[in-house]
Amino acid sequence: MVKVQVTEDGSHTLFSEMAGQTYHSSHGAVQESRHIFISQLKLVNSQQSTVNSQRSTVNGQQSTVNSQQSTVNGQQTIDNGQQINVYSQQSMVDGQQSIVDGGLSVLEIGFGTGLNALLAACWAKENGVRVNFSTIELFPLESAVYEELNYGRLLGEDELFLKLHEAEWDAGLQDIVPEFAICKYKKDIVEWLDGQQSTVCSQQLGLYDVVFFDAFSPDAQPELWTEEVFRNVYGLMKVGGVMTTYCAKGDVRRAMLAAGFKVEKLQGPPGKRHILRAVK
Repeated sequence: MVKVQVTEDGSHTLFSEMAGQTYHSSHGAVQESRHIFISQLKLVNSQQSTVNSQRSTVNGQQSTVNSQQSTVNGQQTIDNGQQINVYSQQSMVDGQQSIVDGGLSVLEIGFGTGLNALLAACWAKENGVRVNFSTIELFPLESAVYEELNYGRLLGEDELFLKLHEAEWDAGLQDIVPEFAICKYKKDIVEWLDGQQSTVCSQQLGLYDVVFFDAFSPDAQPELWTEEVFRNVYGLMKVGGVMTTYCAKGDVRRAMLAAGFKVEKLQGPPGKRHILRAVK
């Protein structure tokens, strides 16, 4: 059973009697989500823009070299050397590219109230960036509960919020607005990650640019904060991909490091000293 509570920024959260915890910080649900999770969309998208700019510069250099090569045969040896250098530069840039051109691919561990999905959809609309958002939740909220939550009203996005909750489970990627699509899995998180990891290993391909790790805390769900789980998440991410979470416990940080991530502590939102960001 869950009960609606009002947080300090006026937005709702839910208290889960089963977990013995709230879904969000009592200091402000919306500001917490924006600080911990949505900020990473801006960061990774900015990195993508920088990489694309570098690629454009390298491609321009390559075009110049090709032009020189076709018109000055006497300099072919020199130009070929230049072209090899340009190809080398482009390989370095391509290696940095962790995001599919034209959008971001996000994985959320714990759909919960749908707040992270709503704020991600709002961010996508505001910035004109396509976001494909996958989320896992074994116990979705009933309509009587999510219809009571005030996120849509606070953000002026009632219809969008309801569309996110009403999107079908286990039905593949569904367009919600032109900039945002959602894929919802009604699955046990550990079992889903195990299955996905096997598929990705066989393809040798990462899927996600950003991961929102937003399960209940290790006290309530210790099975989700293990090295094995983080290793499976690591395998689903692209090189340079970012995972962020509100939990900054030492055991969690060490499990992330053991799974292969580079981990850093960041300043937390109001009421929380630190959060963690992990990079593949």
